[in-house]
Amino acid sequence: MPQETPLKRRRIQSGLLAIEVVARTGIEQAHYSRIENGWVTPRPDELRRIEKVLAEGPQPPQRGKE
Repeated sequence: MPQETPLKRRRIQSGLLAIEVVARTGIEQAHYSRIENGWVTPRPDELRRIEKVLAEGPQPPQRGKE
């Protein structure tokens, strides 16, 4: 069983799915997966974006233009 990394634990505690973090940070899904699983170290700008999204937590659904 894969071990849970601190980043994954924080994401889960923030109430976010990985796909939400990917969408809101603009980081490619495969690259984010490697970051979250501890296989690569994020660049400083990527880490700032990830930290910001985790701090903000879930966002309400966007409504269409009325």
